[in-house]
Amino acid sequence: MDSTNGKTSLILLLKVINLFFSIIIPTYNEMNNHYFKQTLDNFLSYPSKEVEIIIVDSSSSDGTKCLLGKYPYRVIQTHEKSRAARLNIGVSVARGQFTLLHHPRSILNKSALDICRSQLDFNASYCWGGFTLKHDHPHKFLRFVSWYSNEVRVRRKKIVYLDHCIFISLDLAKKVFPIKDVEIFEDTIISEKLATFSDPILIKSQSLTSSIRFNTRGVLKQFFLNQFLKLLFKCGFSDRFMNKIYESNCHLNVTNL
Repeated sequence: MDSTNGKTSLILLLKVINLFFSIIIPTYNEMNNHYFKQTLDNFLSYPSKEVEIIIVDSSSSDGTKCLLGKYPYRVIQTHEKSRAARLNIGVSVARGQFTLLHHPRSILNKSALDICRSQLDFNASYCWGGFTLKHDHPHKFLRFVSWYSNEVRVRRKKIVYLDHCIFISLDLAKKVFPIKDVEIFEDTIISEKLATFSDPILIKSQSLTSSIRFNTRGVLKQFFLNQFLKLLFKCGFSDRFMNKIYESNCHLNVTNL
């Protein structure tokens, strides 16, 4: 074997071994999303030998592509339309000990990954969970929704939505991905598969998430719409039908509805 090639291979192998997180951000037309640029800036402070950033973009047409070109991250452009498809692509190339599915409209504080790493057993094959959710809207009812999301949905029902920013051990991610290409409830499908192996871990560090849907439709209207859609999901309605209802006047997750 050529000694130069051997040394290069060894260096690449060591980089992969030291890589803790593969952070996957599924994007589509994010220029009006103020959390997205802040997230891109925050991750610049993490050493590339420990964290890799993978952005899977569904051919954005609003300037997102140009913005991404200013950062030293891996960007994958795709013609796939759904967020589920973007996540599948990202997970397929992830190399870190943990994959972190990062919602483009959520933001983790700068110490979140350090706190997460300190609380996780990196030798555990089946480990997954999310960060403590907080909505950015000051409405009192959304404080209840945040509490319910953390204490009931995650801890009791074992469902972690993408706005919690879901982390999954590499071994476990390989077992549950790829998931079905659906237009909605992809995070519920992921959680149901993961929960067959272990219970989710809720990290105390906060995931602050945008309340854009609640702001657009009204807090109570969006809340009851969410509950109605969950009922439709349990009854087996098609993802396309449910997503047309969900995305009405607020097209954020899927292109070209």
